[in-house]
Amino acid sequence: ESFAREAETWVDLGIHPHVVACWYVRSLGGIPRVFAEYLEGGSLADWIDSKRLYEGGPEKALERILDIAIQFAWGLGYAHEKGLIHQDVKPANVLMTPEGDVKVTDFGLAGARAAVEPGARDEGTRWLGQTGKPGAEVLRSILVSCGGLTPAYCSPEQARKQKLTRRADLWSWAVSVLEMFTGGVGWMSGLAAPDVLATYREEGPEDAALPRMPDGVAELLERSFQADPAARPHDMAEVAKALRETYQKIAGEPYSREEPEAAKLLADALNNRAVSFIDLGRNDQAEKALDQALAADPAHLHATYNQGLLLWRARRMTDEVARTRIREACLAHSDAWEGPYLAAWIEIERGDEEAARSCLGEAECLAGAQEGPQRQIVAASKRVRAGWRCLRTLVGHRDWVHADSQAREDNRREEDLGVQIESVNDVSLTPDGRLAVSGSGDGTLRVWDVATGRCLRTLAGHRWGVCAVSLTPDGRLAVSGGCDKTLWVWDVATGRCLRTLEGHTGEVNDVSLTPDGRLAVSGSGDKTLRVWDVSTGQCLGTLEGHTDGVTAVSLTPDGRLAVSGSADKTLRVWYLDWELVPREPADWDEAARPFLGVFLSCHTPIAEDGVTRRGRASWTDADFDDLYRELQWAGLGWLRKDGVRAELAKMAETWKGPPPLA
Repeated sequence: ESFAREAETWVDLGIHPHVVACWYVRSLGGIPRVFAEYLEGGSLADWIDSKRLYEGGPEKALERILDIAIQFAWGLGYAHEKGLIHQDVKPANVLMTPEGDVKVTDFGLAGARAAVEPGARDEGTRWLGQTGKPGAEVLRSILVSCGGLTPAYCSPEQARKQKLTRRADLWSWAVSVLEMFTGGVGWMSGLAAPDVLATYREEGPEDAALPRMPDGVAELLERSFQADPAARPHDMAEVAKALRETYQKIAGEPYSREEPEAAKLLADALNNRAVSFIDLGRNDQAEKALDQALAADPAHLHATYNQGLLLWRARRMTDEVARTRIREACLAHSDAWEGPYLAAWIEIERGDEEAARSCLGEAECLAGAQEGPQRQIVAASKRVRAGWRCLRTLVGHRDWVHADSQAREDNRREEDLGVQIESVNDVSLTPDGRLAVSGSGDGTLRVWDVATGRCLRTLAGHRWGVCAVSLTPDGRLAVSGGCDKTLWVWDVATGRCLRTLEGHTGEVNDVSLTPDGRLAVSGSGDKTLRVWDVSTGQCLGTLEGHTDGVTAVSLTPDGRLAVSGSADKTLRVWYLDWELVPREPADWDEAARPFLGVFLSCHTPIAEDGVTRRGRASWTDADFDDLYRELQWAGLGWLRKDGVRAELAKMAETWKGPPPLA
């Protein structure tokens, strides 16, 4: 309870461009959880450790450091204006976007940690005034929050457990700025910061690659390190103003960012708070927040949508009224993709798949090449499950319905393709009749050269027998289904399993792939069919209707129709309304970086001293094609090859590789 109460102070901060938004605190399994905004760029501590902060040379790095320090000060200043002292200011509590935007995080959690770790606080503060050699435990603790503070950044008043003011945060902010210029923490306690700064001013940075601290910044830090809090700068606004003046002197132009005004909890913030209340089951409070949001902005799209859905599900509004309101709100935002996108979700809820598809098509046009919106539209398209419907049921069989697939007459072969240990349960053939993949009761698949009858490779992975196999026309990809209730996606050329598809609760009796290998439909003994996005492994939907196990599945070439056969003695014809919207081609996406890292680790030679050489990675075109194939199967095939090559070459210039083996 103490933790939750302390953390709620962060929630009460509201919205600010340089503060990580915290939506709510909730206990799950008896453990309090904080639900907050996510930023993809990592923390400022990560940028310092990885040297990303210093990319582009000292001049560029200096401008970046000043930019971060100013945004950092704005975020803290906003919290101070709201009456909140952070108490654990440090680079690890500053989150970054890839573009360099700064947001301060973990407000109130220092007090929350102290509330649940009183003993840890005592232990963590006892040694701060010592001058002897620290023990191993201290060394491990200086960068870790200890009962409400982090030793390497704490102010004198924190160390002495005195009453804190916002100037305690100012001290810790100054230590964090000092760390950006030194390239890391080389001191045990924040109390040493004034001496570290004095030494730095005399000797300069140890690493020539680091920028030198301007005199204006050094003087500002000296004032911030005054033992008497009253002698420090008055507030973070004064600090930010001084830094902006220094920036203009260094860069030769005014600082480009505008000082943000404290955002009021009006439409956007109130809507976000309402969503938090809904998730917590506090619908009455959510309704009040939405009423206030719409009072501030009557045409607010998200608030209109959320209010309509909330009241409709509570049976206090009809679906037609909810539908009409969101469409009226769309008129006030005719260029916004969110309008038809949210309208589509209303139609999905109503079960009108045709109207939902129309809205999503409009949203797609308005979104253009925007990556984030297109991703959301694709996800919504996959949820139009009402479009997957059984067109007709064919009745007449008196026993189990089975199915098989044949190659074209002119491609038949008579060669003996050898043997497998147990029965061959299924076989799939490429249209040209050159390659076949068979599945056996022994849990393996075999890849065959039909012309010679030679087994090219054996694919092992299923725990029990393989019941079904489907091969793409180009022979590049195979999907197998087994008695172990799973499907496996295989790279036929290498014999490697790319991913496992799980969800069926009975054996997988058959599977069918679209010609492009993007969509698979499986039939199972659990009486259902499942539709899969092969590139991600995501189940797009479950088709129910058979009253006994599904034994056979076949797809039309365009993937729009499926026919299933079942032990219930019927066939069912299904219309599959799916759409995998292609991503707009782009040169780079950060999601691909881990793949390039692994690739460089494999292709960078190691020197005799065990240290990886820099800039000496080498690879062939075939190696790169293998890498690009990996990206395709990871759902990143929309990246242009030239863009990937350029980023790979850039990474290779500074790649140090993994640590040498012990």
